[in-house]
Amino acid sequence: MPSTPDLTVLTLQVCFFGALGIFALAALVRSLAAKRRVGEPPPIPVGRVAIWPYLALDLLWMGFIFLTYFSLSIGNARLAATKTEMPITQQGLLISIGFQGVLAGMTVAVMLWRVRPLAWLGLRWPGGAGFF
Repeated sequence: MPSTPDLTVLTLQVCFFGALGIFALAALVRSLAAKRRVGEPPPIPVGRVAIWPYLALDLLWMGFIFLTYFSLSIGNARLAATKTEMPITQQGLLISIGFQGVLAGMTVAVMLWRVRPLAWLGLRWPGGAGFF
C-alpha cells in the first residue's frame, strides 16, 4: 500500500509557492507598467508607503528570508509528521529569538542607511510633523 503524503507539508508547500507566484506576477506587472524617473524621488501618495527606496538587490534579501521561513516551516512539519517529540528548551528559544532579531536588524540597518524612517515607513502626519 503506497504511503499517503503528509497534508500539512503539502499545504505549506502550496501556500508558500502560491504566495511566491503572486509576488512574482505582481512584480512583473508593475515593472512592465512603471516608467521610473531618474533624479528626485516621487511624492508619496496620501495614505501609502513609499516604495522608491527599494532596489532590485532587495529581491535577493527577500528571497533569502522567504527561503528561510519556507525551510523552517517544511522542516517543522516533517518533524511533526514523524511524531518525534522535540521539547522546547531555553537555549532553543533564545537561539530562535536571536535569529529573528538578526533578520529584522539587518533589514532595518540597510533601510536606515538608505532613507530616513519618516519616508521609509510613511510616518508623515498632516502639517509636516513626523515621528522621526
